[in-house]
Amino acid sequence: MGAYIVFCEGLLNLVARARADGAIDALAKREALIRDLHIEIDRD
Repeated sequence: MGAYIVFCEGLLNLVARARADGAIDALAKREALIRDLHIEIDRD
């Protein structure tokens, strides 16, 4: 499952980079939402 999530995040980043600044801004907003919801687990 973890490998799938890493793959999806990498794929989203590649698509956002190819689609220009608007896509990167949209991706940043989604990342902020995920961060605010505290649904990712930090294992530091």
